[in-house]
Amino acid sequence: MIVLENGSSIRTFGDHSDQTFKRLFERLKKWKILFYCVDHWAGFNKIVPSNRLFQGKDKAFSIEQNNARHCHWFARFRPPLQTHDHLRC
Repeated sequence: MIVLENGSSIRTFGDHSDQTFKRLFERLKKWKILFYCVDHWAGFNKIVPSNRLFQGKDKAFSIEQNNARHCHWFARFRPPLQTHDHLRC
């Protein structure tokens, strides 16, 4: 799932094939995205125009790091999975 700045989200379900990414890429066109920071999956080269494609872990690392930071921050607000009733006196 991709969450956009305005809060709307795009969900694309399927396997990790060229067809699945092509469906997502077509849905993203209406937002006129300027560039894509991706890893070295071969399917990106076939679908995304080369002038908009930035490949490499150095480009995607900060995005993944930011996503991990958000996941950990939101996890603080989830209720605990276990109760600790056995610790009460």
